[in-house]
Amino acid sequence: MKNSHFEISIDPDANCVFARHFGLLDMDSILARGNAVRAHKDFRKNLNRVVDTTNCELDLCSDEIRRIADKIAKQGDIRGCYKEALLVDSLLSHGLARVFDSLSTIPHVKYEIFSSADASTKRNLNEWLDLPADYEFPEFLSIV
Repeated sequence: MKNSHFEISIDPDANCVFARHFGLLDMDSILARGNAVRAHKDFRKNLNRVVDTTNCELDLCSDEIRRIADKIAKQGDIRGCYKEALLVDSLLSHGLARVFDSLSTIPHVKYEIFSSADASTKRNLNEWLDLPADYEFPEFLSIV
């Protein structure tokens, strides 16, 4: 599924949701992506996530990041336990991901930040998500 703010794909066999944001990354686009994922025909609890925020313009304040973290914490029973990999391409997006991770008191979610430009990202993602070494990620993701 693709719209002007994000594209998502679910691979049930890989137990993963793949998402890439485009343009402005703000609270509305993040919440819209979450709603689209949960409405997807292949959605189920416990799906790991890979969220690509490369080349996005960030418009999130710390209060909005806190509200998103609180919302995720309150939805634990519908989300299940999962890992979320955040693909970033700048110090700013890396820093905001770290802020989000530090604000998160969510015991059922484990976050990890990956650089989209790092040559070892694909291998590291495969290992972290327990995917086969030859797993092919969707082409819309920014993975070297």
